[in-house]
Parts: sequence; C-alpha cells; structure tokens
Amino acid sequence: MYSNVLVPIDNSVPSRDTISAAAWLGRGFGASMTCLHVYAAKLHERSFVKLEPFLPHEYRDLGQMAAQREFHGALIEKGLRSISESYVQKATETLKSAGLQCVYKSIEGKNFQVIVEEAANDPYNLIIMGAHGWGKERNSILGSVCHRVVRTVNKDTLIIKNAAVLNNEGEIMVALDGSLDSFTALNKALELALALDMKVSAVTVYDPQFHYRVFKSLMEVLSKEAQSIFPLEHQERLHTAVIDKGLKNVAQGYLEHAKKVGAERGLQVDTHLLEGKPFSAILDLLEERRPSLLVTGKHGSHHSELSTIGSNTENLLLLSSVNQLVAGN
Repeated sequence: MYSNVLVPIDNSVPSRDTISAAAWLGRGFGASMTCLHVYAAKLHERSFVKLEPFLPHEYRDLGQMAAQREFHGALIEKGLRSISESYVQKATETLKSAGLQCVYKSIEGKNFQVIVEEAANDPYNLIIMGAHGWGKERNSILGSVCHRVVRTVNKDTLIIKNAAVLNNEGEIMVALDGSLDSFTALNKALELALALDMKVSAVTVYDPQFHYRVFKSLMEVLSKEAQSIFPLEHQERLHTAVIDKGLKNVAQGYLEHAKKVGAERGLQVDTHLLEGKPFSAILDLLEERRPSLLVTGKHGSHHSELSTIGSNTENLLLLSSVNQLVAGN
C-alpha cells in the first residue's frame, strides 16, 4: 500500500520520534523513504533588511549596507543549507540502518508550502510528519506547519503525536460515518493491520439528541400560525419513531460492513457504536482504549467543495493525543 514515503523533519525531538515511526512503518511495507528539510534563508535575509534602520549610525552608509547584505545573505544561505543537509543526512542514516532505502532533499523556502509542493510533484503515497517541530508550546496539540500541510494535501498523512505506542501489539481504530472517505479509511486501516500484524477496531457515532434539541428550540420561537403549518408534536413523533431509531440502525450497518470486509481479509474487527457528537464521543473512547493509531477520512458525509478538511477529523487532530492517519481523497 505504501511504497514511497515523504518524511519532513526539522531535527526537533518530535521530528526524531517521527523518524522512529517512519522506520517502524516502512519496514512493514518495504517502503522507500525521502527525508525532507526546508530551510528559510530568504526569510532571514528579509529580516536582516528590516533591522537596518536600527543599526548604529556608522553602519547605515548605503555602500556598507549593500556589502553587509551581500555578505550576510551568502553566509546565511551557505550556513543554513549546511545545517539542513546535516539534519537530513543524519535522518537518512537512521532509516538506512533500519534496512530501508532512503534519499534526502534539502530545499530553501517556506516550510509548509515546500512540503505541499514536494508531496504533489512526486509519486509519494504517504506523508509522515510530527505533530510539532521546534515551535512546540506547552498547550499545543498540533503545530502550525503540520496543521497547514494536513489541511492542504490530498494524500494520506500520518501525524505522529506519540511514537512510543506504535508497535505490533497495539490497536488501530478507524472512524466510520458512511462517507466514501470513511470507507477508504477503513480499507487503509485493514491494510495497515495486515502489514503490521495489529488489531483493528471500528467506531461510529450517531446523535439521537440532535433533533430533540432542535424541536425544543422551535417550540420556543414558532408562532401559532407557523405551528399550524409545521405541527411540532407530529413531526417530533415521526423523528423519534423513524429518524432517530433509523440513525442507530444505519450506524450499526456501517459497523457490520466493517466486520464483513475485515473477515474477508482474515481479520476480526471489534466494533463500537456510540451516541453523541462524533468527535467528542470518539475522544472519550480514545481516552479509554488508548489505541496506537486512529484512522479517519479527510472529509465526512457532510463534505462540501469549499471545505479543506472535515470538522470531526480536524477536531480529533487538534484535541486528541493519539497518532492519526488522515486518509487522502
């Protein structure tokens, strides 16, 4: 399934954990790896120019500033390129020592933009990156570079939050909502479980309280004339008897499908049918079971063309501490 993997790094602790995760997964698929580091020489040059008005008077001569710009630009470009190459060479050595084929790339530019362009221009079928880099803050679950990449790319993206739990004894959990993306995620989860000899489970969530909240709100605002056109009591009984109970049956059907597809591949799929808001209910289940990996589709059943990522998938990325594979389109 995964033969060509892109691994963006920056030599931070989360980045080193990502290399470990890439080695583990790469061995399972016999994948080739490309380590990528992006350095921002031009950004430093622009920052240096912005500081020029604040230099001591003797350094503000136009001739001296032009010479300083040239010297500083060459020094920064050469120095940052050298550092960047050191990062990717070290990471490449680690992956090669794990028995994997690996090359490296060091590219100047804006970090997330270069990663997105590299992912689009080459035949990678998986991106593995850390949830954070050097900019990790105490209260942050997802770094800005990772967030921008996962929102933009349309390829499978594995976000590493805790590499230590990625092992063959762990559980892969896949979230289903009946959308095409979620069934794509199911197939990816099953392939991962087969390649890595892991357990797999499926979860789906339906919300039986949603319509009750809507009807309660309507009762507070509809006029008598409007209520004669839209009989609330009748509609509420209809929703209770048909829609809410039907939602449960439909959700159960997704799980039965997962069990059937898993059995066809020789895998037993455990299932979890939950009530509530999808991302919130799944967060509680993740806290309880602590799987090694959560697999989600990039979008859900309410996908629109203007959306870059589904709200439940994004909320899980932002709020969960579990490693997450976002299955691309």
